[in-house]
Amino acid sequence: MRLKTGHKIILIGFLLFSCEKNKDPFFNSFPKTFYYSRIEKISEIRLFTNRSEIFDSVINSNFMYSSTYFDQNRIDSQYLNDYMVFKNSNTISYYGHLNWLYDTLYYIKEGSKIFIKTDTISSTFWDFSCESILCKMDSWKMDSIGWIDLPAGGFTEGILLYAINKVYKMEEPEMRIPIISYKYPSRYLGCSGYHENEFNNNVISDLSCDTLAIINYEVIFEQK
Repeated sequence: MRLKTGHKIILIGFLLFSCEKNKDPFFNSFPKTFYYSRIEKISEIRLFTNRSEIFDSVINSNFMYSSTYFDQNRIDSQYLNDYMVFKNSNTISYYGHLNWLYDTLYYIKEGSKIFIKTDTISSTFWDFSCESILCKMDSWKMDSIGWIDLPAGGFTEGILLYAINKVYKMEEPEMRIPIISYKYPSRYLGCSGYHENEFNNNVISDLSCDTLAIINYEVIFEQK
């Protein structure tokens, strides 16, 4: 049986990916369980407004104590009982404080990076546009999977189906998850929180008179 050129390329790509897996000792045995260990601060507080960064230590200090999400102990308490089980070469079972959002993760490992995608999530967002500062500050964006229309007259127009993308760093026996802790006292929507993501510096050019404050952390899980 002869293979068409396109089929040959797909087959070669699959074989190369399989060979890379075979070379990586990470894939030698499953399951692998990683438990939450600790949190580390990667950067001091950073403030941005008018398309530039603020370097005034007094202003920065005031923002530092204006949000409980900048409290390292708060993030620590969120992850305290979390753990993840690598079931096989592409699936992770997640157990922890984000179980209300998802419990299955799908991954591809390339060197020290773990590219993560969540299971499908449903939410009553108005739309999927990523025009907000809080979306633009994430390096890894969500994927839109679909949209379900709801009858007119309700609180929302429909249900969005989406998946979250993340990138973890694997340094066995540790796995590191980047965290952006933020405060965004916008004129229209002031909010604080944290994202499992890497900060996208390009967002600075989109800030006008609003102020965005962030601290970068890494949450560390350890294999035991």
